[in-house]
Amino acid sequence: MTRLVLADPLWGDIAGRVRTGSCPGRVALACESLDHTRSYVEGDSRTKQQEWTMARRTRQDWIDEGFRVLAGEGDAGLTVDALCERLDRSKGSFYHHFNGRPAYVEALLEAWERQATDRFVDIGHAGGAVESRLKEVNRAASELRNAGVERAIRLWASTVPLAARVQDRVDRKRLELLHELCVERMGEGEAAALLARVFQLVFVGAQYLDPPLEGPQLYAVFRFLEPLFESPSAENGPTL
Repeated sequence: MTRLVLADPLWGDIAGRVRTGSCPGRVALACESLDHTRSYVEGDSRTKQQEWTMARRTRQDWIDEGFRVLAGEGDAGLTVDALCERLDRSKGSFYHHFNGRPAYVEALLEAWERQATDRFVDIGHAGGAVESRLKEVNRAASELRNAGVERAIRLWASTVPLAARVQDRVDRKRLELLHELCVERMGEGEAAALLARVFQLVFVGAQYLDPPLEGPQLYAVFRFLEPLFESPSAENGPTL
């Protein structure tokens, strides 16, 4: 079917003649019909564009949905079909951001590793007294409220080598930071190493309670342990 496209200047001239009554009746009627059609098509196009823009899913949207799947269903729920259904997107949308499920899993675990460590390291290395920095690290840990994701990834790590490597790095980075803070306050020795491990065990163990211990309740436990942070150096022996 032949499609007639009128350039805007020409259309404007015709429309002006229609409004002033200088077009013959049949031409005027045709122009009015075309003008109505043009407005409808342009309006519909804008609506479609707005709907498409609102429905677009970013790479981060897919990652965030993966965390929700992990928290609710575990890694078994991380299939391309399930993710597309949950986000109401086609597989083409998924493959626009990821080469396949292995690439998606790698990106998901990388994102979790950053979220699980970077903020704490930044807080621990900020300026100020070491006592204040430890309190802020513990406060941030209490406010994570992602026990479902952490439990799912630990279970995942028991069967999938990639997940295990990421989990090991996260545990190591967290423990190294806690040990660094304890040594800065207490000095090198067994007491600092033991206290750092206690803080880590409290955090991990709290995630496995039902319901998990999070927020102010978990922070209260950390605060209860803070007097141990005032212990003398290990030269006098551990006090735990």
